[in-house]
Amino acid sequence: MSRANSVKALLGAAALTTVLAVPSSAFATTYFYVSGAVCRADDPIDSSCLVYSTYGVHNTCTHAVNVECPLSISDSSSNLAAARVYIYDRNTTADVSCTQQKTDEGGTAIYSNYQQTFGSQAGLYTVTYASPVSPVAFGGWWRFACSIPAVESGQFSHIASFVISSN
Repeated sequence: MSRANSVKALLGAAALTTVLAVPSSAFATTYFYVSGAVCRADDPIDSSCLVYSTYGVHNTCTHAVNVECPLSISDSSSNLAAARVYIYDRNTTADVSCTQQKTDEGGTAIYSNYQQTFGSQAGLYTVTYASPVSPVAFGGWWRFACSIPAVESGQFSHIASFVISSN
């Protein structure tokens, strides 16, 4: 890849990873909204299976694809309140699953929470992660590790977006 194409790819990736922080004055809650377009295939071979659009990322292959969806949150003055993942699950035999994790600077998981869809549905599916039992500092390195099932009868499953909030 030429240097010019490398720069264009980096700029394109930066544009896809925009995070909005919207504080709520009444409860001092901060919400981070992130597009599923930040997700990348775990295995480079599966990169060609992923298509990015306004619906986030979807899998076009006949096998499930695992993706990593990184989030870097600089708000260290509060704790994790909750998270939601917006998904289109159109596979009737396999579910979309995501593990929310906070890692330390070395990549070791210090908090983890797993959720999945249950069965397919035509519209948007909201997967909600409850507040942790013990406080988890909000700032740091967060990620969602997700599995997107195979395309089925021409219908794609998508990771559309993430919302993660603090209190």
